[in-house]
Amino acid sequence: MYEKYASAFTSTTLPLSNAISTGANILRIIDKWGFDFEKANGGLALQERIFHGETMEQIHRIDFKYNRGDFGYDWLLMRRQALHEGLLDIVIATPEEMIPIKVHLGREVSALDCEAGKVTLEDSEETLSDLVVVADGANSKLIHTITDDTTPPLRGGRTAYRFMVTHEQIMADPGLRAVYKNEEEGLTYFQIPEKKIYFLVAQSDEGRSFYCLLVHPAVETNMDAIGKWSVEGSKEELRKLTETFHPV
Repeated sequence: MYEKYASAFTSTTLPLSNAISTGANILRIIDKWGFDFEKANGGLALQERIFHGETMEQIHRIDFKYNRGDFGYDWLLMRRQALHEGLLDIVIATPEEMIPIKVHLGREVSALDCEAGKVTLEDSEETLSDLVVVADGANSKLIHTITDDTTPPLRGGRTAYRFMVTHEQIMADPGLRAVYKNEEEGLTYFQIPEKKIYFLVAQSDEGRSFYCLLVHPAVETNMDAIGKWSVEGSKEELRKLTETFHPV
């Protein structure tokens, strides 16, 4: 396994790394692999509430407690870093009687010859394999070698702010405490559909962390974020984007 970052999954292990939705379908698989759920400290998605971002009118609510009874697993909101680290632990712990998996960190792949099964790394080193699995995302640099066609990702013209707020900070604010104090863990949406602004709050780390994601039409100052995984945000711009939101 060749990973271009020098430490495992660096691009998604930042402190602001968001919570990823993991349903019964994926949990059943990684459980069989021996995934350490206790170490991952996922949050329970017991409900989803949708509010209008400007009026705080509750538009919708879905109860998700049926997941364990119907599918055998809870729906978890797991921090990406915890999910990646748990999967990496499984890879590294591959038993000797199975084909061992060696992870090479800080080794970026620059080219692929599909017919020969040849992978070329940034330092020009070449390796040959019977099977090559490419997993380099929407901005893949290698997909053209497989499809014989240039397939650029479609630009949606949208970017997103991500940040994390602790449970203590939420409960210290009277308005926010009223929204969350007597509620079950899960997902909360604050939406302004007419402006195409969607603010998602997911509780993870066993409910101790609120991971926030504000998706919005890209504005001039962050157009350079399109095509990149992460760029530094601006609190001033974030406040401007949400100036019509309800104070809560």
